[in-house]
Amino acid sequence: MLGAILLALTVNFLIGREGMRDFLKLAAFERSLNAENLRLSAANAALQTQSNRLRNDDAYVQALIRTELGYSRPDEITYRFSSETHPRN
Repeated sequence: MLGAILLALTVNFLIGREGMRDFLKLAAFERSLNAENLRLSAANAALQTQSNRLRNDDAYVQALIRTELGYSRPDEITYRFSSETHPRN
């Protein structure tokens, strides 16, 4: 009788609800959440750095305006080259 009870408790611990199987699933889920948290923290730090540069670094803002919007100063000459290749005859 004691052996049957011990066997039932062991089986319940290994595969039953809130047993070892659920513990292993929760541990894997925790690892995935921690990895996602690290990824989001890194992205947040990058955005924070960019936000600080946008607020405080005029040269950075000018570089963004030039590269992303294509602006230039009135006294500058801007050259634009086509990325298409022309076949040779």
